[in-house]
Amino acid sequence: VGVNLPTGKRELTREEFLSNVLLSTPALNMQVTQFGQGLNINPGLLWSISGGESAAFGLGVTYHYKGAFTPLKNSGDYDPGDEILATAGMDISVAEATNLSVDVIFTHYGKDVFEGEDVYAPGNKVVGGVQFMKYFGNDRLIVAGRYRSYGKGEAPFAGVLKPTLAKSEPDNFELLGAYALRVSDAFIVTFTAEGRYFQETTAPVSGLRIGGLGVMPEFWLTRSIKLPLRFKVQAGTMKGGESVLGLEAGMGLQFGF
Repeated sequence: VGVNLPTGKRELTREEFLSNVLLSTPALNMQVTQFGQGLNINPGLLWSISGGESAAFGLGVTYHYKGAFTPLKNSGDYDPGDEILATAGMDISVAEATNLSVDVIFTHYGKDVFEGEDVYAPGNKVVGGVQFMKYFGNDRLIVAGRYRSYGKGEAPFAGVLKPTLAKSEPDNFELLGAYALRVSDAFIVTFTAEGRYFQETTAPVSGLRIGGLGVMPEFWLTRSIKLPLRFKVQAGTMKGGESVLGLEAGMGLQFGF
C-alpha cells in the first residue's frame, strides 16, 4: 500500500494553471510533470512466478484512489477519477549477462468530477514495452521500446458524458538506447540516444517526431552520496511542420543508506 499526502501550491492563478497543463503534456517529456497533488492511496497486489533459473513472470493489480483538490482560485473542488491498473511482465535470461524483459500495463480511468458534476472520462490506456540489456564487464547496454495506446474519452454534451471524436492523448512510440561506461568506481558516464513518435490528432500537441542525444555523468562523492548530472539536446517537428528544439541540463544529489 502506498500513500501520498497532499503537496504543492493550491488554488493556482489561471496563468499558473495553464503552465502546469503544458508541463504535464506527455509529448514534451518533462522530467517533472507536476508540482503538487491531492491525497493518493494506492493498494496493490503482486504475484511473481519462477520459470526456472533463466526466467521469471509477474502479475499485478493496483487501485489508485485520488483525492479532491482546488485547482484554481475561487473555484470548487476537482476530484480526478480513480484508476485501476493491471500489469503482466516477464524477464528472461537469453544468454550470459544478457536479459530480455517484456511488460504490458492496462489502465482504466474513472470519471473526473468538478463541483459535483461529471466533466470528463479519459479513455483506457494500454502500454507495451520491450527491453534488451547486456553487460560487457562493468559496462551496460540497454535498448528499449515502448508503445502507448489511448482509447477515446467522454466529455459532457447536453449535461451527459458522450464519447469524444478524438482520443484523450495521441498514441505514441518511443525507442531508447543507453550505454553506461564505468570509468572508475567513482565515475560512471551514460550516453543516450532516443526517438519518439506521436500520432497526429486534434490535440494541441501531437504529430511530434523528435530525436535526442544525451550524456549523464555520475560522480560518487562517497560510498553513499552520488552527484548525477544530465545534459540532453532534442530536435524534431510537430503537427503543421513546426520545428521543436529542446536543451536540457540538470543536477542532483542522491543519498543512499
